[in-house]
Amino acid sequence: SSSTPPCSSGSALEAFVSLLIENGPVGFRAHRELDLKKSFPLLGGDSVSAAKILREARLPPLCVDLSIALLLDHSVSLAQVAQLIEEARQQALVRGVSSTEVIHISEQMLIDAHSLIQQDLKLLEDETSIRWSGPPSPSPSASSSANVTNSTLSPCRDAVFLTGVTGFLGGFLLRDLVAAGRQVYCLIRNASNEKTLWSRLKAVWENISPTDTLEDARSRIHPIAGSLGKQFFGLSAAEYQSLVSVTSVVIHNGARVNAALPYWSLRTANVLGTVEALRLAALANAEFHFVSSLSVFDGAPPQPPVDECLVDPEQPRKSGYAQSKWCAEQLCIQAAERYALRRLVIYRCASIVGDTVHGVASRHDFIGRLLCGMLESGLIPPEFACACCRWDMVPVDYVSGVVVGLVNRVPDQRVLRLNLCAERLLPLSVLTRVMTGMPKPLPAVAQSPSPSPCQSSSLAPSPVSSTAQSQAHSGWTIVNDYGEWLLRVSEGSPQLAPMLPFLRRRLPGVEAPFPSASTQRNLSALLADPDRVFALRCCSEERLCRFLHYLAAK
Repeated sequence: SSSTPPCSSGSALEAFVSLLIENGPVGFRAHRELDLKKSFPLLGGDSVSAAKILREARLPPLCVDLSIALLLDHSVSLAQVAQLIEEARQQALVRGVSSTEVIHISEQMLIDAHSLIQQDLKLLEDETSIRWSGPPSPSPSASSSANVTNSTLSPCRDAVFLTGVTGFLGGFLLRDLVAAGRQVYCLIRNASNEKTLWSRLKAVWENISPTDTLEDARSRIHPIAGSLGKQFFGLSAAEYQSLVSVTSVVIHNGARVNAALPYWSLRTANVLGTVEALRLAALANAEFHFVSSLSVFDGAPPQPPVDECLVDPEQPRKSGYAQSKWCAEQLCIQAAERYALRRLVIYRCASIVGDTVHGVASRHDFIGRLLCGMLESGLIPPEFACACCRWDMVPVDYVSGVVVGLVNRVPDQRVLRLNLCAERLLPLSVLTRVMTGMPKPLPAVAQSPSPSPCQSSSLAPSPVSSTAQSQAHSGWTIVNDYGEWLLRVSEGSPQLAPMLPFLRRRLPGVEAPFPSASTQRNLSALLADPDRVFALRCCSEERLCRFLHYLAAK
């Protein structure tokens, strides 16, 4: 309760364990002891009990603001969470922060990441550990029984090595590479046999290409069982040497995307995985295409406007994910200079949404979860009724079209940075207009009487707002107070549970577009059919309608 005295740093661990036992699942309370080396989900924790624990953690004695995504992450042990709390409380005592003031663990994680990032920026300096001189020598001990499925590494010329194929963008990259006539070697983790490899590829393919079958493309696809986080991807020496011999292009799209996790939790996949992909490109003398994110700019376009093809942003401080992508970019640039990569192209992508043909979209990223939550609950936040709130969104087939279109068509300059962002920022009110024209899948909820943000400011009321209000009887409700919307939608949408810590500080918007003039000039000059690719860039209302209908159907 709020009358409980705050704890000292020495008793923070005790208080956290007690909180877990008292508010966790029934199994926690029954045993009264927890294996802190295991993660919360592995011990039976779920989103419902996690939300309760986080709510209580903000009160004395702990007074800490934890991320639900951090607590629900399978790779983060309870001991690591407890250590973060302990360190945060100690830092608070040193700074003289009141023991009753809530400490934001996410901010502490960003501070702690700085020294580790500085170490990681030197990863390429140790040539002994990176072993750029050549692939491993074949030996019986180098083989792994887990990789017997990699018999697909048959010789072919001019092949593309693709990571992240089972992710949202990765599936479209695979489809477009196959359509362009390329042989594609795909790295797939957690696949112990050939049947599992092809089963996972089939699920990806059928999701993005409802009218095509994987069998038609099977002769061009070579799945490989491996892991980004392991040296040489966990392949045997013979398998790795074979991969080096056939690769002419590396497209490194694989990453762990989670804005709630700290840098050290994302480091293995996003940073060390990039080092492994760079190693392959250097040994194979291959082009290197790296899919990055506009988050490396910390959410704000550089001021004054700059040539995006030349600029490197400063180290981000807003999320561990942005930090990991920034560090990976720096390593890519170092590798291009130190090891003479044939070519390096960095694609900094805006928020990627559904494709322009079928509206196929991801339901697991920030935008997908948020819109699914609105579709589930029928509750629309005030920002979506206001024309002044805008997002930077690009269709997934536009991004894929650019990346695949630039394979083997990059100019002589060693490094090229491209900002793949929207031509015009999308007012969220447009999404509301499209959404409120759809039938709501769940029962209606009551209308909020609070004044809208547009009506209570100097801005003129958005015409979309009145449209949405008039359609409240069909089941949609614009809740005009953000705090009330957050409270109600958290109860009515399981999709939004992992995002509540982010939503507590209001929905992030984009104030100004990122620079993209040089990107457009380069693409116009390099792409074989720039007009066709540019036609995919716009998020029109018709395309948004397909996107939202896809999410609603799922």
